[in-house]
Amino acid sequence: PRLPVQVGTVLGTRQAVGTRSLATQAPGLFSIPGLQVPSDFRRLAKEAIHKCDDLRSSIPTTLHSHSHAVETLYHLDEISKTVCNVIDAAELCRSAHASLEWRTVANEVFQYLQQYIATLNADQRLYQSLVTIDRQFGSHLTEEESRFCFLLQREFELDGIHLPDDQRAQVQKLHEHVVNLETLWMSNITNSQKQFWADAISVERVLPRYVLEAHGATYDTKDSSRVQLTVDSPIAHSISSFCPTGELRKQVYWESMTNTPENKEVLDALIHQRHELATALGFESYAARSLQDKMAQTPQGVLKFLHDVERQIRPQYKADLETLSRAKYQVEGSSTIEAWDLKFYTKLIKAQSGVDPNELAPYLGFDNCLRAMQILVEKLFGIEMQEYPMMPG
Repeated sequence: PRLPVQVGTVLGTRQAVGTRSLATQAPGLFSIPGLQVPSDFRRLAKEAIHKCDDLRSSIPTTLHSHSHAVETLYHLDEISKTVCNVIDAAELCRSAHASLEWRTVANEVFQYLQQYIATLNADQRLYQSLVTIDRQFGSHLTEEESRFCFLLQREFELDGIHLPDDQRAQVQKLHEHVVNLETLWMSNITNSQKQFWADAISVERVLPRYVLEAHGATYDTKDSSRVQLTVDSPIAHSISSFCPTGELRKQVYWESMTNTPENKEVLDALIHQRHELATALGFESYAARSLQDKMAQTPQGVLKFLHDVERQIRPQYKADLETLSRAKYQVEGSSTIEAWDLKFYTKLIKAQSGVDPNELAPYLGFDNCLRAMQILVEKLFGIEMQEYPMMPG
């Protein structure tokens, strides 16, 4: 989700909010000091809000000098970083943690801080301080400070702070609806545990029974020819990649694609609410609102890029599709490639062509991939990544 203060870490690298020195406290979840149990999320959120409120009270109504303006900008940056330190961790936890208790509390804290962020977005004093800094002292800011000022001011305006009171209230309500729907969408996916019955003989052509049972598959006690699988499991992924039976691949594909049927209504509502929000802010569509500060800038720019890519890859696409079709005809007697065929026949063709993934594995180990990432971020962004030893615990 878009936060009004995502760019808050571009200035400085001060210590995370609500925490004691790393030297005096054992690391918690994600190496965040003080995050030892789920309930700690609530405490960290309250501490973050308390610190942000103290910082908000220090923002002046008038600025007298360049140094005063820069100091105010750094205070705004600290507000940004303080709330993001907690809400970003909550977002990661609610999306990725294996424990339902951790995910539940993280989701609660995420929504709690989203509501607080809405109050930050509506704070006219914070917005006006940015406007004043930009107008009166913008020419004296460094490139980094100027960029931060511009982006944060833009984020405020995307929530309608520059609009009349009645329109701003409407935008805030719409934004709240959008965030709630986005949260519900992700929660439905994360908590889904859809299971389905499949033909045991076909499944065992891919994986032996002891492997299936070790990964949570259960056999029908009355009919051993049926086995129950979970959609989002290593078994389902293996079937998609290695099962020669087209009907089973198709079944796994459709079960996966309909994993959260309740999200259809959520998606319909989200599309409508996002469009209402965008038009209330003066944009013709939500895409136009989302892209205005991105590289493509407009929906037309995105379409042009996609059409250009399609035109360049179409000859190779046709050639690859013909290769896949020939392979399927040899195995199943049909040349029509469906969505559930792609993984299986791609791997089959590679194997027949002598491409052995095991030969590539030494080049794609963790150390090599990490080193490649270091080179990329340094070449592209001028950022140097340094390795630090993992802390005990």
